[in-house]
Amino acid sequence: MQYVSNNVSTMCFGMAASMGAVILASGFEGKRFSLPNSTIMLHSVGTQLVDNIMI
Repeated sequence: MQYVSNNVSTMCFGMAASMGAVILASGFEGKRFSLPNSTIMLHSVGTQLVDNIMI
């Protein structure tokens, strides 16, 4: 959405989870909306090290 010249509005009507929350946050500043009872969920970031290979 960053490459689109128009202002993109995003709105959450119920639940935005995982990548849906990232897409919701990608809307133009001042044009990101959610209803009062909407739920927005992001996963916590984590990494693992297995045999010196980062996953």
